[in-house]
Amino acid sequence: MKTRDLAKFGFLYLNGGIWNDIEVIFPDWISESLSKHVAFNGNQGYGYQWWHRQFNIGGSVFETVYALGYGGQYMFVIEELDMIVVYLSGNYERSFAYSQALEIMNNYILPSVIE
Repeated sequence: MKTRDLAKFGFLYLNGGIWNDIEVIFPDWISESLSKHVAFNGNQGYGYQWWHRQFNIGGSVFETVYALGYGGQYMFVIEELDMIVVYLSGNYERSFAYSQALEIMNNYILPSVIE
């Protein structure tokens, strides 16, 4: 899957399942799958294949949902900013892959958008 293809899934979820004015995914399913069904570590949680995390940037808290794949494939959906962030990497079998991806969002991507 290419980065652009993965971004299309994020776009569908960001737009309530609508693509070119056609309902492709039921809005109820969007809501249900993005809901936090399991909460842990205060600001984190899990839905149906969607992780939840808050990022605190400059005193503002941003709720994000994201999907991730083995080796560092990430698709973040930040509804408040009307934003999708996708990046792919090949960090297979590397312990830093997860923390590095979140660090990039927290320290570089989100600050560059809101400041």
